[in-house]
Amino acid sequence: MKALRNYLDKIKPNFEEGGKLSMFQSVFDGIETFLFVPSNTSKSGVHIHDAVDSKRTMTVVIIALIPALLFGMYNTGYQHYLAIGQNPGFWMMFIYGFLAVLPKLIVSYGVGLGIEFVVAQWKKEEIQEGFLVSGILIPMIIPVDTPLWMIAIATAFAVVFAKEVFGGLYTNSVAILSDALHDFGDSVSLGVAWYLQKVSGKGPDKYYSYGYKRFSLLGALFISLILLIGSIFVIKECVERILEPQTPNAQGMFALAILGIIVNGIAVLRLKKGTSINERAVTLHMLEDVLGWIAVLIVSIVMMFVDLPILDPLLSIGISLWILSNIYKNLKATLHVFLQQVPQNIDLAGLKTNILQLNQVTSLHDVHLWTLDGESHILTLHIVTEADITMEQQCLIKQQIRELCKEAAIGHVTMEIESCTEECELIEH
Repeated sequence: MKALRNYLDKIKPNFEEGGKLSMFQSVFDGIETFLFVPSNTSKSGVHIHDAVDSKRTMTVVIIALIPALLFGMYNTGYQHYLAIGQNPGFWMMFIYGFLAVLPKLIVSYGVGLGIEFVVAQWKKEEIQEGFLVSGILIPMIIPVDTPLWMIAIATAFAVVFAKEVFGGLYTNSVAILSDALHDFGDSVSLGVAWYLQKVSGKGPDKYYSYGYKRFSLLGALFISLILLIGSIFVIKECVERILEPQTPNAQGMFALAILGIIVNGIAVLRLKKGTSINERAVTLHMLEDVLGWIAVLIVSIVMMFVDLPILDPLLSIGISLWILSNIYKNLKATLHVFLQQVPQNIDLAGLKTNILQLNQVTSLHDVHLWTLDGESHILTLHIVTEADITMEQQCLIKQQIRELCKEAAIGHVTMEIESCTEECELIEH
């Protein structure tokens, strides 16, 4: 270790102010203070950095977490081989779990510490050591089959949200604080959307005869309510800021806007292919974030040259109102599904007309069309036919109706065929 200490002392002047690598001063400081106990005192107060320095404390916490991490790796392998009915032994189970968890650990630390390093270097401050613990906790609490890109985005949002909150306070910008609140909603959205989307894939059971598809709508409802409450709070703060204007830090707004555009832009690209109401709600919020950060970027540039502090709260109100308008649309679409409205993309009247044009079909009644989740549509109907119809003709009518429904994107059809001589108690429905 003495040789490493001497080497660091030798290259340290290059990273100090005026050195040729001074732009990486925070990065060097982070590595040095992680490897060796700092010898300098705090900038304020009487606390002396020594063996109980915060980085050392975090290292102790990490060491304490390692047994839990190792057991989690073993348990991952154990559960895998238990599910497939094999018992290859302790080490094979551990190796399987190790290989499954290691990429998640790398992504968590890579993304989180990468953002910490960039922000610390930009603000010319010490690198915060808190993520040393967070980086190992994230892989330990997420499901083992979580995609790596989702871990990366969730980690970025968690770190960026904290940076936005403190950055908003640091820059005195309510626009950044409003985006921080929105990003918090989006972080929750990713987790809720992913979990409920998985639950919605479960088939019918004794509790839910149609399956769990409608569970995905709970995610959209939950997300919208979070953003609704948050937007109202932000607008309240903005009104107070308009009445008593305060000058924000335009340079800080500019830097955070660049970071926000990059992180949210990546999220939009990953989620834009979603088709369910839940996925569309999350994607829409991500897109709003990108546009909101672009607006923050533009306003920060303007404020570098013109002293107009009122621009910041006005921008924040504009972003919040835009969010509220889309929350209304998402809530409206979700409630329409819960209230079993006829899907707006299906022409029910036209479908009825096409069915009535089939040979030997005389009338229809008790026709009901609704959707489980905005994508999986269900139709039930009673079909009245001529009296002398044969079984083969009934089968043909059913086949033709199913083809018509398939063209209309209706995947579940329940039909009851009746003769014109029968009486049906549901004929008025």
